[in-house]
Amino acid sequence: MNPCMTRLLRMYLLTLLAVFCGPAALAQSFDDYPEAVIETYWVTGATPAQIYSSITVNSREALPNRGPAHAYAQSQFNWTSRSNGERCEVNLTMKLLVLFPQHVDPHGLTGDAWKWWDNYITTLEVHEAGHLQIAAETYPVLLDALESGPCSSANARGMAILDDLAERQSRYDAITNHGAAQERATL
Repeated sequence: MNPCMTRLLRMYLLTLLAVFCGPAALAQSFDDYPEAVIETYWVTGATPAQIYSSITVNSREALPNRGPAHAYAQSQFNWTSRSNGERCEVNLTMKLLVLFPQHVDPHGLTGDAWKWWDNYITTLEVHEAGHLQIAAETYPVLLDALESGPCSSANARGMAILDDLAERQSRYDAITNHGAAQERATL
């Protein structure tokens, strides 16, 4: 089996593992991706209902045109290619960005509010880290695809891999109900 197919198969197996074995099969936190840029938006509240309301309101401002999302993980791939005889030399970069809620005073939360916040934010981080992992697993497959043929068709091969990435990210969200059905991981 060629390396591109091997890596593609590995990505699908990791996705299946995450679906059937839970989020522990995927990355557990943003610490697994030190290259990711984590941006936050502020939320307030002293009770779970107040915090959730603040997340809902403030996420609409922080994430315009993203629907009811409370966080967002994005990957961006850029490449250049040039022909070097029979090989296509590729320079591929990947940027990872997460937009995520942050409570203005998490240490001021007590009792049920603290438990709710800790569970919510941990589960949300596990979910978004899963998106980062799916993107990171795509990097070597994309590089192999870009380098595996003539440079004249590298963009088409790359776009096909990115279309597959978008489908897998959507499938992950559907399976986990955008993180709502995701179990809390043990960190």
